This record gives sequence, structure tokens and C-alpha cells, in this order.
Amino acid sequence: MIVADDNGCARIGGIELEAVAREFGTPVFVFSGDAIRQRVEDFRSAFEAEWRHFELMPSLKACPILGVRALLTELGCGCDVFGPGEFEGALRAGVPPDRISVNGSIKDESIIRKAIEIGARIVIDSPREASLINDIAMTMSKTVDVLLRLKPDLGDFSATSDFAPDVLIAELSQRIKYGIPNSELEDIVGLWPSLTALRLIGFHSHIGRHSKQLDLWMAWAAAVSAKVMTLESLLADIKNPVINVGGGFASQLDADLDVVNRSGDT
Repeated sequence: MIVADDNGCARIGGIELEAVAREFGTPVFVFSGDAIRQRVEDFRSAFEAEWRHFELMPSLKACPILGVRALLTELGCGCDVFGPGEFEGALRAGVPPDRISVNGSIKDESIIRKAIEIGARIVIDSPREASLINDIAMTMSKTVDVLLRLKPDLGDFSATSDFAPDVLIAELSQRIKYGIPNSELEDIVGLWPSLTALRLIGFHSHIGRHSKQLDLWMAWAAAVSAKVMTLESLLADIKNPVINVGGGFASQLDADLDVVNRSGDT
């Protein structure tokens, strides 16, 4: 939070912002470590009140600044990554490999091999990818922890997206999000007994920032839970399987700048 000191100077975390501007120039983005710590605690308190085995996994794409990511690592957060750049960033910021989830539908052999070698989790997006990961793990004589990324159907949920007010969220969740379509899940189930190098530790599903309305998240949680129950038999024999809800919590944004009035034009 920005506060003014006794001399009227703006400060954040005890640091004078004018001094920051003089050192780094402007524009400059300033992050408050105290604010980040508090936000992590807020998330943990809220979720752990209902779900004791909660794990916070901020995606690197949300803030690919390694200093911020290093603080999140210090606070015990895992990390979701997409692509080799984010994967390397997470490692440089000290995230333990077993706390990294490697996402994305365009994983090539090199990133899969690296994830297997260091013990990161891999999120599977298709039957083809499941077979590829299994084949690579077999050549490395390794077993790899994986999650299946689901795209459950929201059915007749009738709300539209904040980003596309003329399109149903139920439609967009199928059209623009990664994951295994329901039509391909049967192929995964049929393949699974042959994928002996894969250890299914849970499921991943991401709906995105379509709405702040809680009824959307209630419908999404119900759809994910229903789909997980149909696939439960594939899970490895582990104590606490993972259900990664993928984030996408809608954030409060500043109001749009009124450029015309600010410029003096009418």
C-alpha cells in the first residue's frame, strides 16, 4: 500500500517512490513484498479453511519477474509453467522441481525429457501426448507424475463472458481453453493400462477470467468434481490426489481512462 510520510513523500514498504524513480527512471513498476506476503496468506487462509491439503501454485506467466517469483518460492508456493522459458525461470527462481507443473498443449520432446529428468509434474492435454510422455519415460527408465487436464461441459449454464458478452461461458470454455475434450477421454481411459510409466496424481482444469460471479465457480466446481469421479479409478494409490482448479480469478481493474476529457477536447 502507498502511504505518505510526514514530509508528504509517497512511500511503499518504507521506500520513497521518488528515490526509486530517480534511480530507475519512469515509468517503473514497484512491487511490495509485504503486499505479496499478505496476498499469499489470504489465499492460504481462505482455501485451507475448507480444504486442508491446499497448495498455492502461482503461474509464472502472471508475473515473470524472477525476484517476485523467488519471494513466492520463499513463501512455499509451487509454480505452473508453460513452455521452456517459464520452466527455466521457475528453476532459476529456486522452485523445487517436484513443485512445478509443466502445462501446455505444445510440449516438445526436450521439455518433456527435462521435466521427467528433474522430477517435475507434467499436465497431459491429449491422448497423443500421454503416449509420447510414456514412451519418453520408458526410454529413460523413469516413472513420471502426471495430471490430466479436463474440459468439463458446463451444460445449460446460461451466463455470458465479461470479455464477450454475446457468447456463453459454457461455449467459450470448450472453444478456447486447453485440455482433453470429453470426446477424447474414452481414448485416455482405454490407453491407460498400457501407459505403465505414468503415475496419475490428479487432475487440472482451468476456466479463465470470464466472470466475478460466484455461481459460475460453483457450476465449474460441480462440473469438475463430476468428471473427476468418472476417472477416479485411474488414479495412483496416493493419499492426497491433486485437483488443480487452474486459477483465473477475475481481478478488479482500474476504470478506463477518459482520454477525451483528460485532453481538454470535447
